[in-house]
Amino acid sequence: KYDVVYIEQELTAREKLIRRLNQFMVEAVSAALGRADHPVVQLYDNFSRELEQMMTLNDPRGIYSYCMVCEIQ
Repeated sequence: KYDVVYIEQELTAREKLIRRLNQFMVEAVSAALGRADHPVVQLYDNFSRELEQMMTLNDPRGIYSYCMVCEIQ
C-alpha cells in the first residue's frame, strides 16, 4: 500500500495573477465568440497551457531542458 504525494512550490503573487488573467481571457474570448469550440478559443486555450508550463520554469541561471514527447505533471 502506498500513496503518491506531489510536492509543489506555492505560487508567487505574480504567478497567481497570470493564472487568473489567463482564465479570464479564455472565458472572455469564449463568451465573446459564443462557443468554446471556436478555433480562436481553442488556440488561446492551447497557448494558456503552454504559458502555465513556462511559469514552472524557475532556474535562477535560466538553463532548461524540455522533452517534447514527455508530459510534465
